[in-house]
Amino acid sequence: RTMAAPSALIPQPHKLAPPPPPECTDVFLVSDAPYYLHHYAMDGVADQGWGCGYRTLQTILSWYRQEPVPSLREIQRALVELGDKPEAFEGSKEWIGGAVEVALCVERLCGGTPTRILHAQNGLRVPALLPALAAHFKGVGSPAMMGGSTDVCSKTLLGVALCHDHPGRSCLLIADPHFVNHGREGPDGVRERLVKEGWLAWKRVGDLQAGSFYNIALPQRRPPAVARPLEAPAAAGTAAGGGDGATGVAGAAAAALGPGGSEDFAIEVVG
Repeated sequence: RTMAAPSALIPQPHKLAPPPPPECTDVFLVSDAPYYLHHYAMDGVADQGWGCGYRTLQTILSWYRQEPVPSLREIQRALVELGDKPEAFEGSKEWIGGAVEVALCVERLCGGTPTRILHAQNGLRVPALLPALAAHFKGVGSPAMMGGSTDVCSKTLLGVALCHDHPGRSCLLIADPHFVNHGREGPDGVRERLVKEGWLAWKRVGDLQAGSFYNIALPQRRPPAVARPLEAPAAAGTAAGGGDGATGVAGAAAAALGPGGSEDFAIEVVG
């Protein structure tokens, strides 16, 4: 497996972010546990245009795993072994990024760790999910993943800042996995460019696409004992572009849950 050199990894990127706008009075961030930002073109893989969901997932996995995180191909293999993808998926340039896929991989690769999924029918309803997101960062503290339908770009969530008077002005701290380190700068230069060019920034939820639904995957605490093996889901596919599928997470998760409900699948659909 090819891995990024330690100097190329950016630890705890939330600490590099500027403060949120002053009208956001309550701020909740990912915990200070060790984790690393993953983004396009790491590990010698030119994944620009298809790898953003994998990179968000790698950032999440780095919060749980002290050893090197799985490569993109190893993530693909896990989804094939679970029955979520066909054999031809391994070694391909097909996207991932749906919240259900993230939940499958977190459970498979992190000792049975469950995932909670928040669902907003459109961008205008995302503010209603923010109290639950704030409680996640306060209680669990892991990075989260956000994906949508027409807004297909995967987003790594590292914090939320609440504006109680105007919920639409509340902000998400987003680390954009589409960032590319071209190797022409030292570590300080890379960190500076992350912030200066807006790859790591507070983004208002009011600027999300009104016509896109959104799902937020919230990986939970690792259970004390490894959960029983996860059964292969029926059909939890995602839309091209790393989005969360044309029918939304409710339909995909319902197919994956099967007759056993949440006891058979570590996903809770909210909203």
